[in-house]
Amino acid sequence: MVQNMTISQKKILIIVGVGIFTIFIFLIFIYLPTQATLKSLKVQLAEIEAQKQEVETITKNGKTVEEGIEFLRGRYNTLNGYFPATEEETLKLIIDIARDMKVDINSMEPRRKVAFVDDNNIPQQIEGKICYKMPISIKMRCGYYDFVCYMEALKKSLSAFITVEKLQIEKKQENDNKLDIYIEINVYLVA
Repeated sequence: MVQNMTISQKKILIIVGVGIFTIFIFLIFIYLPTQATLKSLKVQLAEIEAQKQEVETITKNGKTVEEGIEFLRGRYNTLNGYFPATEEETLKLIIDIARDMKVDINSMEPRRKVAFVDDNNIPQQIEGKICYKMPISIKMRCGYYDFVCYMEALKKSLSAFITVEKLQIEKKQENDNKLDIYIEINVYLVA
């Protein structure tokens, strides 16, 4: 069939092929990344509009714009206090709490933090900062009561930032009141 085509028909076929290829390249390298950036900017704009609306609401209640901005700064600082900023800070806190609760940590294996993404694989943000998830595996030895106290202390210190993914508890010896515990947790950080 290609052999029966004239030179001008072959040229038209090549031009159409190059045109389709160009459209495909444009779609992949320009249009789709631009759409993702646009979506991110829309989310940021919505956040800024919400903050602006809060400041306007505060100023309508007889307060100055400076007081409204100070209120937002205070809320922002409170939010930052909930999320540990660094992995080191988090790991130190986990170890310090274990020591205080009479829990012997045999090993702790933190893994590399990764961006926490939604179903569309878009990194989640809080107040313009990216949320990260850091998996940690911990082998410990302690009594049942001490373990419960340890988990309560972690919950109190890292309230919304920790999830237990796996928990194994074994009692090796009948006379021993200590348990061998393996736990996998996810700690959420904002940076």
